[in-house]
Amino acid sequence: MRRLVSVALVVIASAIVLVAPIGSANEAAVLEDLPYPGILVDHPLYFLKETRDNAWLILTREPNLKSDLLRHIADKKMSMTFMLTDKGKWNLAVQVALEAEDDLQKAAESAQEAIEEKPSDKHYFIEKTTASIDVHNQALADLQRIVPQGERDRLDEALKVNEETRKLISN
Repeated sequence: MRRLVSVALVVIASAIVLVAPIGSANEAAVLEDLPYPGILVDHPLYFLKETRDNAWLILTREPNLKSDLLRHIADKKMSMTFMLTDKGKWNLAVQVALEAEDDLQKAAESAQEAIEEKPSDKHYFIEKTTASIDVHNQALADLQRIVPQGERDRLDEALKVNEETRKLISN
């Protein structure tokens, strides 16, 4: 009986280890800071989501609202990269990471415009944009550890854009 219980415990422990998510604690922490992306870029109806987002951006005229919207879109795209890597779609994941960094850079530019219009909101925009830049930087570092070697050069481009965005918002 004792041997049967021991075997059962070993089997249960092995199952827990095998089912446990593969990834670093950093990856889990980064994903907690990023919003759920909804449908992914590989979904056939993704173009509707992209059209909606572009319509929101065109209709949003105020720089402060545009900055918040662009930052949210960039965060969703960065979250999407991890879901794409889970599916093994490395090339698409890196492409979306580059798009996320471009959107984040646009968000920082809109934040600068908002600060020029209303200097009293400077602290808010710098804090929010810097926090997003930090999360993206950590996400890119996590992605570099899991993507194949051939995709890492493109991730280096995304990291460069991230650093440019940091410089832009800190001025």
